[in-house]
Amino acid sequence: MKKLLSLLLILFTSCIITNRDEKLTRIVLNSTSDIDLKFEYPLEKISDSVVPIPLETNDQCLIKEITDIQESKGFLWILSDGKLYQFTSNGRFVKMIGTVGQGPDEYISAWDMQVNNQQEQVIILDYFGRKIMTYNFDGQLLSAQSLPEGYAYNAIYGKGSNLYLYSISNSVFPDLLLYKGDQHSDTISISERTMGKEGFLGNTFMYSVNDETGLYHYFNDTIYRVQDNKLVPKYLLDLGKLKYSFAETELGEDFNPKLKIEGSRLQVTDCYETSDYLFLHYMLNEYEGVKSVSFLFLYDKNSGIKYDHVNLVYSGIPEFSIRNGKKIKYSDYSNSLFVSFQIEEIKHFSEKIGAEITDNPVIVKYHLK
Repeated sequence: MKKLLSLLLILFTSCIITNRDEKLTRIVLNSTSDIDLKFEYPLEKISDSVVPIPLETNDQCLIKEITDIQESKGFLWILSDGKLYQFTSNGRFVKMIGTVGQGPDEYISAWDMQVNNQQEQVIILDYFGRKIMTYNFDGQLLSAQSLPEGYAYNAIYGKGSNLYLYSISNSVFPDLLLYKGDQHSDTISISERTMGKEGFLGNTFMYSVNDETGLYHYFNDTIYRVQDNKLVPKYLLDLGKLKYSFAETELGEDFNPKLKIEGSRLQVTDCYETSDYLFLHYMLNEYEGVKSVSFLFLYDKNSGIKYDHVNLVYSGIPEFSIRNGKKIKYSDYSNSLFVSFQIEEIKHFSEKIGAEITDNPVIVKYHLK
């Protein structure tokens, strides 16, 4: 046991590095006083085209809430209700990828997915089935491999030929592996604590911008880039008193928090970066007497200006404005933002295209300048 602990310590200390000669960019989001719920930022400042993509509706592809949107040459990949759907880039339905079930060539639930454009493959993480399923773009199953034992990996991220497995846990560092298949992997980071009876707050987010892969984990104040199988600090995120402590996440026997929280606390719900901006989706447990309010933080890397909350307003079609912290997905494939709108959210546009209330969502693609 001592040998194992020593090995883990060596791995942990060797995989996390701090470059003291590199000045970190400090991003402050530690007060609710700078939040303006009505603040509007023109989408035209960051986007040069806005393209609506109505998703075809039929009995084979009834889409509920969309968990993830990714794109490849000619296709959109939609994760919804534990299933993976393939559409053309203009919204025509192609097929559902894979088969839901508990057989060796089936997945219980598509928990997460990753599109590999270079190899024209799409990868599904079946968390409950504890395996990784790889398909080609024609929907043919190429492989089904078991997840490494001893870890609770609940997310995947791919960039080029690299596939990362990582955990979402309440710890300073996530469990992060560079997965090589057949139970082979390189350890990049190891969590330093085991979760008890707590609510999940330590979300991990990985993203790509240009040729760089980034990572943010909630209980760590640093946004890292992944370089040479190491985490290298890039931004220092100052949440101040808005950050939850480990003790504040503990739940009692009734699954209610053990500690009564005084004031607002902030939970990051997504983090990604473009060439010019850093985006943070976050939620406050309480804001001006209202529970669970969502926000969108924007940091302009060129000017150094930060906005604690923005409504991205589009003058061309106001219904396609991104308000109230609505979730955005970033694609480094085309340097675009994707947002999903339910039909009832865009009534006037829906009427113009003859969409019905029961139709699938409309995806809007905002190409960035």
